Amino acid sequence: MIAATLGEQIDIHLGGTDLIFPHHENERAQSESLSGQPLACYWLHSAFVTIAEEKMAKSLGNIIHLTDLADKKIAPLAYRYLLLTVHYRTLLNFTWGSLVAAAKAYEKLKGLVNEWSNPSVVTSETNEGKVIESYKQSFNRALEDDLNLPQALAVAWEMVKDDKQKRRDKLTTLIDFDQVLGLNLKTPIIALEIPESVKILVAQRRKARQRADWSAADQLRQQIEALGYIVKDTATDAQIIPIK
Repeated sequence: MIAATLGEQIDIHLGGTDLIFPHHENERAQSESLSGQPLACYWLHSAFVTIAEEKMAKSLGNIIHLTDLADKKIAPLAYRYLLLTVHYRTLLNFTWGSLVAAAKAYEKLKGLVNEWSNPSVVTSETNEGKVIESYKQSFNRALEDDLNLPQALAVAWEMVKDDKQKRRDKLTTLIDFDQVLGLNLKTPIIALEIPESVKILVAQRRKARQRADWSAADQLRQQIEALGYIVKDTATDAQIIPIK
């Protein structure tokens, strides 16, 4: 299939560690005997995703499907973010807790892009941002180090938190990084349809906090969580986030 579709030689050949022998060794021997040249310039073999430090298997009953993530309202790209946090040659031990944490970090990045893309937020800055060269170099060095995406992601966060940089420049740099990360950060955040009952409780909690009735505010928070939402307080308002 490679020869028919891409030619006798390709740049990168991917696969899991379980395919090194005999599958890929046989594939290489057959192809290179026929063509007389290396089949691929680079071979990247990824480690497994495990559950409770065990390989997923039907016999163990620990298979998780992508539809399970959808049922829990987890964005597909949040799962991609989770994969980016571990080097491709390192086992990833999947837990729902780690996925929820990845989803929150992913949404925070998208939220920053959404905020920085708002012209009213950056009226004091130049209209056109530029890629911050120092961070771009650090990002590229991470990629050149055996495709170290966790380090590249760390560089992105370091840049995001750098208050010495203009927001427009950080936005432009982050969008540039996203050409590699593939998190679709530029897509606007779609507002969630929050049930009216939850909105009423949030409004009541806000009033309780304003009069310093912390006991009532805490009780209202628990009611909101029982309905499947958490409230994240900000300097000016409260953000409602689904947890199921």
